[in-house]
This record gives sequence, C-alpha cells and structure tokens, in this order.
Amino acid sequence: MEPFASAFDERWVWRRPKLWSRRFELRAGDHVLASLETRSWLTGVMHADTASGAWTVRHEGLLRGRVLVRAVGATSDALVFRPRWFGAGDVQLASGAVLRWHRADFWGRRWELVDSGGLPRVTFVRLPAFMSPDAEVKVSEPARNEPLLDPLVLLGYYLIVLMVRQNTAAIS
Repeated sequence: MEPFASAFDERWVWRRPKLWSRRFELRAGDHVLASLETRSWLTGVMHADTASGAWTVRHEGLLRGRVLVRAVGATSDALVFRPRWFGAGDVQLASGAVLRWHRADFWGRRWELVDSGGLPRVTFVRLPAFMSPDAEVKVSEPARNEPLLDPLVLLGYYLIVLMVRQNTAAIS
C-alpha cells in the first residue's frame, strides 16, 4: 500500500476489482492506497487496510444507528458517524471536532465531508459503473494534513457502499 501523501497529485478512484468481489480498492493510477472488504455477507463490518494500518468500519444499531471506525487493536473509535435525514449526518472525530456529511448536488452523485465553516474537506463523486459503487475521491488542501484522513476516506466510501446497497434492496 502506498501512503496517501505520496499520491495527492493523482486521481483517486474507489473501484471493485472484480464484478462479484466483496473487496474494494482505492487506487491512484497503478498504486493501491487503501482496501475495504466485507468478509461476511451477514454483517455490516468491513475490514480496511491503508499504509497507516488496519481498520474496522461497522454499522451499529437499528434503523439509523451509527457507523464506527476504529484502528485494529485500538480501544476507542477514531470516528463516529451519526446519521440524520436523507443520508446526511455528523462525523465526530476523536479530537472532538465535528465534520458534516452531506449531499452536495441534487442527484446525490456528489457527497462531501465539510468542516464547521462549510469548507469541503473530502469529496466523493459517484462514477457511472455497472453493478459497482465506483467513486472518485478529492481531498482539499487543508485536509491533506489531517491526521485522520485515512479513516475519513474509508468512512466516506463505506457510507456510499451502504447507500448503494440500500437503494438496490429497495428496488428489488
């Protein structure tokens, strides 16, 4: 895995490498920056790897619940996402800071993590793809120095995967 800092000048895209795979990869050109994988169809837990370490991302609770991101072996969560209406919500960082996750366009193709001043930190743009929740990731200049950038990128994509799964379930 390549560290995020080495690839800021390249285009980042989350993709599923194989059609029926339960693994997703964040790539910058030919380099893998992160992976996110469901090891069981029955749980909402996904395991992630980045150059900074291994993480778990999981949904907890009924209905709206919350999403927790934790480094493997840690005793506390690095991020806690509490949903609001229509997929939006608040992300509580371990430092106490709060970012807002919201839809940035009418169609829901673009989602952003914004700070308290309304400035985008990380943006996810859904890409047209057959049976895969592909998304481009854009990291703002101030967010490049964020110590929790890795889990923020993992969380944002996890939320997109959840939305795609829920929409697919609602249609069928």
